[in-house]
Amino acid sequence: MLSFQPVTLASMQEIYRYLKLSHSRTCDFTVGGIFMWIEYFDYRYCVQDDTLFIMGRLEDDRREIAFSLPRGALPLNRSVGMIEEYCRAHGLTPNMSAVPEDALPALQAAFPACRVDELVDWGDYLYDSRSLATLTGHKYNRKRNRVNKFAREYPRYEYRRLMPDDVPAVRAFFVERYCRQTDFSEMARYENGAVLQVLDNYARLVALGFSGGYIVVDDRIVAFTIGEVLGDTLYVHIEKALYDYAGSYEAINYRYAADCGSEHPEVLYINREDDAGDAGLREAKRSYNPLGILKKYDVFL
Repeated sequence: MLSFQPVTLASMQEIYRYLKLSHSRTCDFTVGGIFMWIEYFDYRYCVQDDTLFIMGRLEDDRREIAFSLPRGALPLNRSVGMIEEYCRAHGLTPNMSAVPEDALPALQAAFPACRVDELVDWGDYLYDSRSLATLTGHKYNRKRNRVNKFAREYPRYEYRRLMPDDVPAVRAFFVERYCRQTDFSEMARYENGAVLQVLDNYARLVALGFSGGYIVVDDRIVAFTIGEVLGDTLYVHIEKALYDYAGSYEAINYRYAADCGSEHPEVLYINREDDAGDAGLREAKRSYNPLGILKKYDVFL
């Protein structure tokens, strides 16, 4: 029977090789998508029969236990059957959360009686990597103008790659300037803590595909971003900037996309993750003309 243990940074190395088996391009099957949300979703994992099992909570109701779609050598009906067996033994309901849309047909074929609910606020925005790295074409006029205006207003600004030695300065910017510029929701406050976890472990995460960049104006950091390359996709997990510097978000987005494109020519797509139901965030993400939204579902077996 499955036996779950807590997910830690040390265990991410074991988990990582199974994440590379996912072709759905959703952020839930990335190092950052798991590591940043360990406490929020109470993630635990198990590797059995060369297959990864992750147990957490439903995205829309953290009171309920849920499982990620298993990844590995076992066929789907067998691996999900093992989840059902575990749930029977522990008095749990076999719920599955954040199931990618492309995995639904096989899951529904194996379990015809299951109920499927779309996670409307949790779909990931997927973009063409070259488009975000160049901002060419009429549909990017507004973004390009914002980047150009930022460059005109701050002609001596610098974009720098985030190296481990830069982390203390970026961390100080985040705590002392970014986190003090507004009040945050409960989820945003959790995310701010997760950002600190990433920064404090950045050197180790680089070995798992992480990279980042930041922008300096007059020797002061005004924006930074951190992402992860997995397969043909760059996943942008963190993007923070000061609101007083108009165009700083567009500038860091553009420069990081271009930088990663030069370092990783295999990257075809950029996943900028979900909008969590926030209207402002939804408008911002749609303004970058996504190729589509990667839908996710709760599946109740």
